[in-house]
Amino acid sequence: MTGRDTNDERWLTEAEAADFLRRASQLDAGQSVRLRHVREAAVEAGLSVDAVNDAAEEMFEAGTDGTPPDWVRFCLIGVPNRTGAQFWYQLSCTAGLVSGAGAILLPSILSPAHFFAAGLWFFGCAAISAKAIRWMDEHSAWDRLTRE
Repeated sequence: MTGRDTNDERWLTEAEAADFLRRASQLDAGQSVRLRHVREAAVEAGLSVDAVNDAAEEMFEAGTDGTPPDWVRFCLIGVPNRTGAQFWYQLSCTAGLVSGAGAILLPSILSPAHFFAAGLWFFGCAAISAKAIRWMDEHSAWDRLTRE
């Protein structure tokens, strides 16, 4: 520490202040902080409220390292890239359409209820696949999926 004034106040150089803050940060790193306080500090520092809210949402939706959440990884099991995911989405849509058409055109082969149930299943699979693909696109996470 460089000096003191008459009130026993210490004066620091910029390098000493930086070292002091770095050490205080290290000591504080082991403690938990409320998200509300971090948001308030970020807004006071000049970040927009929308950016702070988006960052908090991304952090809790996907984890701090940006890996896809479990539901996305489950929906895309075995899918190597976006092209593969798009293929399975289109295949599910096609199977749903064929099942719906089978219920209408071929009621004597199988009960129409079975065809409709199969169609709903395939359209549900297509919907969740589309949501997973959208999540991966929004977070540019296709590279992370292939690395895992």
